[in-house]
Amino acid sequence: MASGLSRISLAETLAERIAALRPGALPAETVRKCEDLLIDVVGLCVTARNEDYVGSALASCDDDGPCTAIGHKRTLSAAGAAFVNGTAAHGEDFDAALKLMAGLYDGRIDLSSLRGSGS
Repeated sequence: MASGLSRISLAETLAERIAALRPGALPAETVRKCEDLLIDVVGLCVTARNEDYVGSALASCDDDGPCTAIGHKRTLSAAGAAFVNGTAAHGEDFDAALKLMAGLYDGRIDLSSLRGSGS
């Protein structure tokens, strides 16, 4: 039995499958849910862009790159942008958190279309 980690991470595999998808191949409900969540996250990031905690997250990044920190002129590495955008989105996402706690919100997306034919 071989030991060790896979050469390709789960995140890389997921990113490759997502990048290979075409919107026409997905169920309309899945496309609509993705659009709604994208609009929600972008709105949250723009709303939070001037908050102290987002400024601190942005200031902590020392790895500029080609990726967008939503609402900011500065561009970052993929990891830096994910950190800043995730901090902004999660810091302001009160409606989803309250609905989730009350059992009224399901933020999951059906990823069954990402499964390979061997799944």
